[in-house]
Amino acid sequence: KACENEKMRFAIVLNHIAGFRLKLCAERKWESPLKEPLHNNNMEEKTLEAMWQAVKTSKNILKPFYDAKAKICGVKKLSWYDLEAPLEKNAKKRSYQAFAESFPNQLAVYSPDMEKYAKNALEKAWLDVEARQNKAPGGFCAPLPESKESRIYLSHSGSFHNDLVVAHELGHGYHS
Repeated sequence: KACENEKMRFAIVLNHIAGFRLKLCAERKWESPLKEPLHNNNMEEKTLEAMWQAVKTSKNILKPFYDAKAKICGVKKLSWYDLEAPLEKNAKKRSYQAFAESFPNQLAVYSPDMEKYAKNALEKAWLDVEARQNKAPGGFCAPLPESKESRIYLSHSGSFHNDLVVAHELGHGYHS
């Protein structure tokens, strides 16, 4: 509601940004506006296309979850800002051990290879999850390319958000 009065200005600004990028691509004689971001991310266009196809193919896997979340939130359909909003207000705490026992099996739906990686990382204790007073919040994954391993650092205090951080960092470890 706060932005409603300025919606035309926002539209103009966004159009100018898009127009600038398109003009820049034309001046540089680039065939695609994706050229620079793909280069900056050391990625080929076919890789991006494969990732996008995977998203399109798999997005319905999350539909039942988002439908249930919309019901809990009391709305017909979630808005973009609801997608990652926590539902933890009255959530029960869950130990890291309970997460570690259940999470890898859930990956099998997406990728048996990721499931195998997560089981290995959790069994070999590549994660420092102890919630200590002097430990910074958030998570960090350090790849160790020579050993083809990773080390993950975060505080797990039993919240669902902590589970998400572990899953996110394990994703970094898997991809590194």
